[in-house]
Order: sequence, then C-alpha cells, then structure tokens
Amino acid sequence: MYRAILLVLFIFSIPLAAAPTAKFITEFKDGRSTESEMLLEKAGDAWRLRIRKDSISPEARSIRISPNFAKARVGEIGYAVFSSGHLCEFKERKDGKFSPRRHRSPMNLVGMKTPRAVFAAVVEGMKFDYEPWLILKSGEYSLVHDFSFERYPPYEDVVVDYYFIEDANADYSSIAKLYRNLQLSKGVVRPLKERASGNPNLAYAAGAPELRIRLAWKPAPSPVMDQTLENEPAMIAKVTFARVGELIDALKSAGVEKLQICLVGWNRKGHDGRYPQIFPVEEQLGGESALRSLIKKAKDSGYKIVCHTNPTSAYPVSELWDESYISKDKDGKLWERPIKKPWSGGRSFFMCMRTSYEMFAVKDFPRMRELGFEGLHYLDVVSAVPPHICYDPKHPLNGKESAAYCNKLMRLAQETFGGAQSECGHDHVASTMDYAFYTSFGMFSKLPKLCDKIVPMWQLVYNGIIMNNPCTETINYTVKGKRSALKLVELAGRPTLYINSAFFNRGQKVNWMGDEDILLDTPEQFASAVDSVKRAYADAKMLEKLQYEFFEHHEEISDGLFMSTFSDGTRIVCNYSDKAAKYLDKTLEPYSYILERTKP
Repeated sequence: MYRAILLVLFIFSIPLAAAPTAKFITEFKDGRSTESEMLLEKAGDAWRLRIRKDSISPEARSIRISPNFAKARVGEIGYAVFSSGHLCEFKERKDGKFSPRRHRSPMNLVGMKTPRAVFAAVVEGMKFDYEPWLILKSGEYSLVHDFSFERYPPYEDVVVDYYFIEDANADYSSIAKLYRNLQLSKGVVRPLKERASGNPNLAYAAGAPELRIRLAWKPAPSPVMDQTLENEPAMIAKVTFARVGELIDALKSAGVEKLQICLVGWNRKGHDGRYPQIFPVEEQLGGESALRSLIKKAKDSGYKIVCHTNPTSAYPVSELWDESYISKDKDGKLWERPIKKPWSGGRSFFMCMRTSYEMFAVKDFPRMRELGFEGLHYLDVVSAVPPHICYDPKHPLNGKESAAYCNKLMRLAQETFGGAQSECGHDHVASTMDYAFYTSFGMFSKLPKLCDKIVPMWQLVYNGIIMNNPCTETINYTVKGKRSALKLVELAGRPTLYINSAFFNRGQKVNWMGDEDILLDTPEQFASAVDSVKRAYADAKMLEKLQYEFFEHHEEISDGLFMSTFSDGTRIVCNYSDKAAKYLDKTLEPYSYILERTKP
C-alpha cells in the first residue's frame, strides 16, 4: 500500500534538460582541497548521489556536496526546511549560514522549495556523520551536505537520495509526507493502528496523559564535581512513594480514569544519582516494599506505572563504577560528558551503548519488571542525540553500530515492559520507539538569523506512528498559559505533565522545560496538581483518535491562524493572534481553536 502512495508522490523524471549534477569539495587533513562534479544516477524514484567509500582518500577530512538544483536567488519565492522544523525563506539579508547541527536534526531529511522544483534530500549512507547547511553568499542560497571523516574513515558509501515532488501545490507538508511514506515502505516503522491492535499498553497510552514525577535528586548543579561515597551531597527526598499513593487516590476521586505515571529518581540516590547503578530501590522514599505497594495501588486504580532509567550516563560515585564499560575517545581516555553545570551525580561519562545493553539492561530490566512496572518504559537521552560512538578496542562502535545497540535497548524495553519512550525523537530508533517525551527543545525559542519560523516537520512525519508531546513548552502546558495549551492541540500532542520538572536551582538558566512547575509541597499545590492532571485527561480523551491518524497538512492560512489536517479529515484551526479571527463562518477568539471532525 505504502509503495503505491510513494509512486503517486514521486516524479519519475526530473523536470530538467538532463540528469542533475552536484559538486563535491573534498578537504584534506593537510589543508588542501579539491573540487569535482558528478552526475546523479536514477535509483528507483530518486536521483542518487553516491560516493563510494573506496574512492575516498584516507587523508580526506570531509566532503561537502552541493547539487546544482539546490540553489535559489535572494528574493525568490520558496524556502529550505530542516528536519528540526527550521524554515528559512530566501529573503534578502546578510551573508551567513545555518545548520541545526546533528544533535538537533532528528531525521535524515532536509528539503527545498524553489520556483523550479520541490525536493526532499534523504541521507542513506554515512547518515550519522554529516550536517545539512543552508549557506547564503553573494545573493545566492545553497543547500549542502557536509560529511565528516574526522571520527573515523567512511565505513560505507556516502549516499544522498533526492526526491522531486510533481505537485504544483507541494510544500513542507509534502516533503514530510514523502519521508513518512519512505519510512513506511521500507518497513522501518508501522502505523500505530497496527501496533496498538496487538499491544494493550499502546492502546492505553493513546488515550492517557503521561505524568512524570521526579521523586528525589541530589542538588543540581552539583556543588561537588568529583563525588565519592564519602563526599556526595545529601539527596533531596521530595516525593515519597506514599505521597504518590495519596495523589493516585485524589486523581481517582477527581474522575481521572486513565493515566500513565512515570517515576523519576526512584532508584539509588535519586535522579542521575549513581547511574548505571539502579538498585537498591531508594530507602528514603520508602524502599522496595513501599514501591511494590505503590505499583499495586496504581494498577488497582486502572493506571499504568513505569519508571525512568538512563542507559547513556555513568557516574564515578556509583558503587558499580568500573572504567571498562565507559565509552573511550580516540586517545583511549574516558569520554566525559561536556556538561559545565553537572547533574546531581557530579562529573559523568558516556556509557558505551554495547556495554550498557550487555552488562546492565539485560540484567536490570527483568528486575524492574518483577517489581511490577508495566507500560511505556522511559530510557533517558537515547533518542535525544545521535548515537554515541566508542573507540574502546574491546567494544568499538561507529555511528551505525551504536544505533543498532540503541535499538536493542529500546526493543528490550518493549519486550520487557510493553513499550518504550525516550526524548526528542531522533529517528535512528524510530522502529523501536512508541512515545517521544518531547520532539523539540523549543518551538517558541528565538530563531537563528537565517530562519523565519519553525514548522512541525517531525509531527507531519510521525503522527499516527509514534506518539509525542510536541516540545518542551508544552510540558506542563496546564500552568504555562494559552499559547502552550494551543500548541499541544494544534499538533495533536499527547498531554504530558511533570511534577518537579524544574529541579535545577533557580537562576541557573538550565531548566529547559521552563521554571513553571507542578508541585505537591502544600495542600494548595497538591490540589492544583490534581486539577492539572484532570484537565490533561480531558484533553487526552479529545485527542485520542488523532494519535492514530497521519498528519497530512499544516499551513498558516492567515496571519496567526494555523490549520492542521489529519488523515481522517479532522481539521484543527488555531488562532495565535491577540485579536479575534474569522475562519469560514466561524469566529475564533484570541488563543482559541476549532476542532472539526468529519468522522465520528
């Protein structure tokens, strides 16, 4: 079915006089550079640029690819769009360049709409070792791919496939749809409708909000960089297991029938306390017996309850610390995480994904499942960054190999607990991820100089496949104001709340989910938290059907008025203006929406 869709979308002969060409500039380690030009070849529905790995000099530092059709003059109608959602129009402005960088490019996709063509560029070879760039120089915009070989020599051919879309109305939604259909046709992902039909945990999550509760942590940023068992700061036990039980009773009384609870910091010394160590269950929160009682209470109340783990970080303060499982850099040194203001555990290091899976996950996951946890298990960071590499000769990993172990971790979570979730949605784990905690670090953030807006590329690709909360601004949307609440609805997100989300000391500018928080410290805060969850549950019920539908089109239909259209015909129109707006025969008040369903 998806192959047929692709054939409708893709053009079979590019509307150019001859096969397209691309320049590629090779830069060498000694500072030299060479420039070559090559014809692209037809590869199914794409025009393929392939540079064979055995043709790349071992002295090459990088290769920059610049196709002849990936250009536009200043003032032309159109734009470049990145998988991060950054959209850059061809406006007149100072020369410069933009890239979301690999750690903010969640998909191997970038697209361009010019007066001559609309195309999507999809990287298929060396996909973990490049950056996409938009360069403005001397009145011309150019979209390029910059492949780097500084980490290691190429282990496969450099391959970029260019798909041209034969549609006069093609836009960024069309580019996203093309990539979605590619992922489906290749069997990388399957629709949520298919997967949920055989998995009650997925079906449950589609109609339930996610409530994360940070129970305990040591001060952050840590006042002690190099922590030991003797000098580590005291843990802050903020929410005990018994207190969570009280919250569950209050939520049931308030009419919240479905909810997935994720416990953060339930493990030894709290959140980011002593990873990769998990056990014993933290005694200051009540210990294992109290945790088992809480899990039973949650299940008896009809709720799912899961836990947070972090398979990517290791702290020397851990009682299980051993340098053997740490990722090593090129010089054989332990690969330290470059965090200026350290998390609760102090100085930390990257785990090798292979040792994380083989030495810890395969042992710890069954123990956690035996406690009673069931649902969409949370693995921190795994999809927040590209797969981390390792040079240790005992367990070396390039990007592709590391991605394979990331998928093993996520798949083990699915098999053990019934589902897997992580953050940001880097799609090297698209085939094994059921929910993305947030897909963007900021849809309301200040835009880079070459960028004009952020559009929901990730949601246009993966809605109906992977459930998601759109961005950090929509976490705790119930206490963040109308704009955040509207963004959740506009993009049909899964409502997500986080108690004690702002755990970093105030004034540190590190609370990336915002300083607005949901707390349980006082009776008033407790009552407010219950009200927030009740509102999120109502929104989850309203948006449940759209979790299963593809996001077909997104557009700004007038200034501040946006429309989202889904595969079942549902339309959501949102007014972000501070003035009332007209849509057909309806009036939308400021920061309001209309949801129109064409099917019951």
